Amino acid sequence: VQGMRRYYALQLARNNTVQLIRMVDVPELLAESPFEWDFGETHTLTLEVRGTHLEGHVDGERLFELDDTTAPDGALADGGIGLVVTEGRTATQAVSVTALA
Repeated sequence: VQGMRRYYALQLARNNTVQLIRMVDVPELLAESPFEWDFGETHTLTLEVRGTHLEGHVDGERLFELDDTTAPDGALADGGIGLVVTEGRTATQAVSVTALA
């Protein structure tokens, strides 16, 4: 995750939305969609990244599909994955990373 300063994030936000964030030194909201959720519920979040093409899914439903052509060259070309909790807690039950066909 390149020092926690460069990454993509798919997150459940407090205002009953799902957000797709790009962080390259400062966070930038790429997309947002209404999504009713409550603390303690279990949801499956999936973020697929193929070059500049991004797809965000919650519970199997695609909420976002876009091309991020404004990211600085090479800033997000490779990296790792991580789970970030800035407030509260997570009760993550599974994390999966797979190669895309």
